[in-house]
This record gives sequence, C-alpha cells and structure tokens, in this order.
Amino acid sequence: MVTGGDVTVVIPSLPERAAWLERAVRSVDRQSAPPADIIIHVDHARAGAATARNTALAKVTTEWVAFLDDDDEFHRDHLETLIAAANKSGADLVSSNGEPDIRGWRNVLQCCYKGILVTGAEHIPWGPQQMDHLDARQGVRCPHCNGKRGNFILVTNLVRMDHVEKAGGFPQPGSMGTSFAGWAAEDYLFLLALRDTGARFHHVTGRCTFTRHHHAGNSERRFTAPRVDCPHPDRWHSTDDQSTEIEVAELVAAMVTATQPDFVIETGTAYGQTAELIGRALKRNGQGQLVTLEVDPERASSAEKRCQGLPVEVVQASSLEYTPPGPVDFVWFDSLCDLRPVEFRRWLPYMHDRTVVGFHDTGPQHPVRKLLQPLETEGLITPLYLPTPRGVCFTRVTPKIG
Repeated sequence: MVTGGDVTVVIPSLPERAAWLERAVRSVDRQSAPPADIIIHVDHARAGAATARNTALAKVTTEWVAFLDDDDEFHRDHLETLIAAANKSGADLVSSNGEPDIRGWRNVLQCCYKGILVTGAEHIPWGPQQMDHLDARQGVRCPHCNGKRGNFILVTNLVRMDHVEKAGGFPQPGSMGTSFAGWAAEDYLFLLALRDTGARFHHVTGRCTFTRHHHAGNSERRFTAPRVDCPHPDRWHSTDDQSTEIEVAELVAAMVTATQPDFVIETGTAYGQTAELIGRALKRNGQGQLVTLEVDPERASSAEKRCQGLPVEVVQASSLEYTPPGPVDFVWFDSLCDLRPVEFRRWLPYMHDRTVVGFHDTGPQHPVRKLLQPLETEGLITPLYLPTPRGVCFTRVTPKIG
C-alpha cells in the first residue's frame, strides 16, 4: 500500500526562477498526503532539463517519485489523488490533469479514443490504443485514428522508482534518434523509455490536481533542441508544441503592419494565437481582412471566440477547398507540412508581384524547406530563411504569366 511516506517530489529549476520555485515548494508543503522528501536541483551549469532531473533522481531513496516543474503547483490533494489511483490500479505511472491559469486556455494535446482523434484528453482512460498513439517511433500516423502520433501526457506524474531506474532516467534529446516528432523533448522520451520497460500507465480521468502556469518563461527549448543555426531555442517562447513560437507570431503580425495588406489568408489556425495578432495588426492598420482556415471544429470555435471584434473570419474548411474572393496580398502557411506547397500553387493565380508569403516550420528538422525547393527552382519564390527554433521564411511571389 503506497502512502505519502513512499514518495519523493523532484523539482528541477533554474537560478532566475526562484520566485516560481518558491511557489512550487509551498504547494508541496500544503499536501494532504505529505511526501517523505522534496529534492530540488537548480541547474546553475545550464546542463539541460534531462541532466537536471537525473541529478535530482540520483538522490531519491523512496519507492515512488512525483515530478513537479518549478513554474507549476500542486493542488492540495494532488499526491493523495495519485497515490489512491496507484493503489487501486496497480500501475507504475499515474497521471492526472493540469488546470490552466489562463481563462479560455484549452488543452491542445491530442490522443485517440475509440478510433477518433480527440483534442484535450482529460476524460480519456489510457489503454492499448492510447499507448500506441503515444509512441511516434512506430510511425507518424496512429493505426487507430490516423492522427499524428505524439505525446499527450504531462510530466507531473507519480512513477515507481524501479521503472525509472530500468529506463535509465530521463534520456537526452536525440538519444532515441531524430526521425520522429518529439525527439528533442526529454519528458516525452522519458515516457517512451518507461513504456519500453513494460511500465503500466494509468490516467485519473476528469480530475485537475495541479495548476499549469503559462508565461514568458515557457521556453521553446521544451520542444526544439539546440542546433548550429539556432543554438539558443530557450530565447523563444511557446504555449505548446503546435502553435507558432510567440516571437515568430509577433513577427508575422509586424509584417502585416509593415506591408499594409487588404486581404490575408492563414492556414492552420489552431487556437487562434497568430490569427489574433494578425487581426490586431489589421485593426491598427485601419483596413484589411484575415481569413484563417482550420479543419478541426473545436479549434475553429476556440479561435473564433478569441478573435471576436477583430477583422478576422475563421473558416472551418480544408485549405484545398477554399477559393479566395479576389487578390491575396499576404499569406501565412502553417497547416500540415505536406499541404503547404499545394496550397501555394492553388492560390498562386490570386497572388501578384506585391504578395508576401510566410512559411512556418522551415528549420532543418522539418520537411517544409525541402518541400519548398521545387517552388524556388521554378522561380516562384525567393525565400529568406530565418534561424528561428522551428524555422520560418518570408518571400515575395513571382506569379506565373499566362
């Protein structure tokens, strides 16, 4: 029978996050099921999240460990809830759900349920289908829902230490290869390593037992590893692994301010972060309209609410079915990677020699740059590639004549 005395809480941190760390520690001190110990490792050497977590793990002597990021906080019943679930389920990893600190924020993590891709997995029990969906090493597409495989489990878990030891702790980014989504995220690789040990995962559905704080400290380094052309991804910030980096979204909006377009298209709205910034830029300009395209109804609805009062029309439709009503002055391509050159060619007849387009995810770790090469070879674009974490390029358009 697991009790609080069998649990150690591990919190990695950085020197400049002392105020957040203090808040996190207070939340542990308030637990209705107090842990045996709290181990904090402040990464003064900037060795990275995996090393920081593993350094703390090396000091754990209890049978179970609970993880807490320094910028989040446990609710009073967090450990009590996970311990009860561990005792009932017999699982080796137990997880609940995080409550956002921002009104209107939605969980964008996705997994499958009964053959359907679901956004926001708070109420989904975990079984073989969900574990198949988790492991992107097995292929891009989930065999059950045909959605993209990837992580939908946050790091704020309770885990049995013998499986942590079998897994070797948190793997370093890239240590499992670089050919699958999430290869640079140590917390995701840790889940895969645990799965490889045969660990059983259990989800406490419908319960939020910790708070996720969203702020400028949410570094893009969580999703993108350093590389030669972008050695400091921690200088950028992001809300999740699907939305554009905040600074890049602001750059897109600044381009709209600078170029003063009358008609703008965005593909891949997601939850409307970039659409809102473009809409605000157009409103300041005093003219212009954005049409942003999103196939997911939940995301489209969320984006529509976010962009209320702005010159933004959220259209729930495939980009390959949308026809612009007239000339297009600015396009931001951020849909599925393989669709972007197809979208460009579809709308090329509506572009002119003053049209500016931007493509997201043009970093070397993504396929977009290679997919754009034929457009460049044909002389349709002359891209300027910028060394941002996920990569971005902007280009003027050379329309086809005749």
